[in-house]
Amino acid sequence: MKFSIRDDDTSFFTNPQVLHNIYGEVAQSVPVCLACVPFHGVLSRPGIPSTDLGTRLTYDINENAELISYLRESLKLGRFTIALHGYTHLDSDNRTPEFCGDYDHFHLLQMGRHHLEASLNCTIQLFVPPHNALNKQSLAALSRSSLSLLGSYNSFMNRVPDRYFLRNIIISYYDRLRCFVSPYALITPYASNQHYTRHNEHPCVPLIPGITFTQLINTYYYLRRISKNFILATHYWELYENPDMLNVLYQFVQFMLNQPDVLPCSCEEIVYESDI
Repeated sequence: MKFSIRDDDTSFFTNPQVLHNIYGEVAQSVPVCLACVPFHGVLSRPGIPSTDLGTRLTYDINENAELISYLRESLKLGRFTIALHGYTHLDSDNRTPEFCGDYDHFHLLQMGRHHLEASLNCTIQLFVPPHNALNKQSLAALSRSSLSLLGSYNSFMNRVPDRYFLRNIIISYYDRLRCFVSPYALITPYASNQHYTRHNEHPCVPLIPGITFTQLINTYYYLRRISKNFILATHYWELYENPDMLNVLYQFVQFMLNQPDVLPCSCEEIVYESDI
């Protein structure tokens, strides 16, 4: 089993010392994929000043020089990789998630990707949609951009059928049926790496407030039994605000490192692994 970590919401508002305090030791053993927002808007969330709340102001990640320096150095050391996490992360005025709105999604993906790549001297292969939400247009734009999806999106209603379409439907529902034998596992809608003509998709196991160490272990045993990989998804700012949640992360990472069948690697390596 391959194991990696995805962490969302790194942006202009991120204090690099917080990232270092959380992942400084972890990332020496398990590469962490930071899903970054290139031009983050003002949201009601810990770590974001509320002065401009309700406006459409956005802040360029490149303007946080301390963060950019820290990320570039960590990328050189192989501790982090970078994914694109939306463009502004702002919902539309009617509360529609960013990549379910009426936008030129392909243009946003291209601009966001190129901006992060230029800012951090890296190559971006993965996309994490804000709120894990996509519509038919944004999914088509994702495939056209040749970015792969790191998340649990699984609506077949919004897909353009290709030669992998039927195969993925069958695998998805087979995974769902098998999950009933393990009721305490945090099984996602599909456990398998899904391949399409121009992109791949891989689910993640959430670590959010309320998730226990036991639930994560049960999920590991379930995924091991069906020979699947494990990507843990979380938010650094929730870990920072919640010491119990952070302790669960550390416990679980140590547990995984102690398993003889677990190979720590990057999210990119898992998503682009071929199992066809």
